[in-house]
Amino acid sequence: PLDVSKCAEMAIVHDLAEVIVGDIAPSDNVSKEDKRRMEEEAIKTISSLLGEEGHQKLMALFEEYEERKTTEAVVVKDLDLLDMILQADEYEDEYGVNLQEFFDGTKPGRFQNEYVRLLAEEIHRQRESRVSAPKQKNVCDVNESTSVETVPLNKKDIAFVIKFAQNSKLSVGDIEDVV
Repeated sequence: PLDVSKCAEMAIVHDLAEVIVGDIAPSDNVSKEDKRRMEEEAIKTISSLLGEEGHQKLMALFEEYEERKTTEAVVVKDLDLLDMILQADEYEDEYGVNLQEFFDGTKPGRFQNEYVRLLAEEIHRQRESRVSAPKQKNVCDVNESTSVETVPLNKKDIAFVIKFAQNSKLSVGDIEDVV
């Protein structure tokens, strides 16, 4: 059975290193070797504040996570990757940005735990459906030089337009004519 307490400890140790070095993303172009070295130095710095027993425990958890030879280490690493694509997916949906590099680096085949891999497959599938879906209607926005550019409407914009139409003398039809 999976030692959930150990998974939690390992995830915290991994995140402790990121407190100092940051959460290094694929777009940062940092080699795996440099990333590991930076994170190991960070854990050594933090663990040196805990006395010998604390130092040994943190370093052992760090090494176990990095080596991924235990079920717990595999699950924690997979969940860390899953968290990354969940955040990227949420940012894309919320802010309309393209974060393809995060999905390219976390294809479902990279996940070793079958349950986490199934979740990753579903996130990739839903994202692909969203990305390939027809674009939303656009609203015209006049800029300072009075030329017109189109701006995509998101869910909040659409709700605002409907509420505005309901609270003004304009009808939804009037607004749709502009959109």
